[in-house]
Amino acid sequence: MLITADAWLAPIVAKGNKFFDSDSGAEFRVKGMAYYPRPNSGKLSTVDNYDWASDEHEDVWKPHLKILADLGVNTLRLYSVDPSKKHDKFMCACSDAGIYVLVGMAAPCENCSILDAEPPKCYPDEVFTRAQMVYNSFAIYDNTLVQVTKASDTGRYGIGYFDPENCDHDKVPCEFKKYPEYDNLKKAYSSESNPSVTFDSYTPERTAILECPKNVTTDLPSMPKVETLSCATTQPTCGGKTSNQAATTSDSVALGDKKSPSNEATDAEKAVDGTSVATTIKQDLVLVGSALVAFCLVLA
Repeated sequence: MLITADAWLAPIVAKGNKFFDSDSGAEFRVKGMAYYPRPNSGKLSTVDNYDWASDEHEDVWKPHLKILADLGVNTLRLYSVDPSKKHDKFMCACSDAGIYVLVGMAAPCENCSILDAEPPKCYPDEVFTRAQMVYNSFAIYDNTLVQVTKASDTGRYGIGYFDPENCDHDKVPCEFKKYPEYDNLKKAYSSESNPSVTFDSYTPERTAILECPKNVTTDLPSMPKVETLSCATTQPTCGGKTSNQAATTSDSVALGDKKSPSNEATDAEKAVDGTSVATTIKQDLVLVGSALVAFCLVLA
């Protein structure tokens, strides 16, 4: 059954190690699926990380979102996107289907992903440039859940396949056929009980910030010497509702500066409309760089 939101979904906020709906305060549990509708034939059948989620491919992804909503999916993972293309229709359709989106920062181009090397080589300047572009393209949507720095996943757990064998999403349409695993996953997702934990009732067990092991370097690479972009102010509409309306705060870190980690609530996580449920903010681009560098350090 297709779950409709008729507008942008409420942004998701974090408290401790849990996610919560910023409107209702209910706990949000990810029931996800990676999305890459590779055709069986044609020039795009051998292309990795092509942007199938752009608005120009609505005829491809639109029927798939209905299938994913029927499956019970509430989160999609996109491996790679083209920040120069529009995604308003796709993100609105995902929101209507009750789906949040994890957006991949990496791309198959040279130096467009984090390398398996010690700092600072693991973090090419080109990665930061691309991260800014992708971040700006998707931070404007309220149902963007998070940006992903990992280029790909190791496992492949399919729920179906495309038919016929010569389908190419162009001259020959690709029809989705279910594997038996589809019904098993649908049953698991649909039988998930509604969590009783709310934003107000939850108290994180861990309050101390994690520290790196002593044998792991914590010296961050210097700020990349590349052009820095201003945060996007575009406000797409979906079902008559405007996204990207979160208030800016004064506790953000300037791009290039460093701030000690803290579990203290920010200005954006204080009372909203008379409740203590946090609103979301579109974080400064420095957080993109911090996330990428942190991942880089883990690899090292």
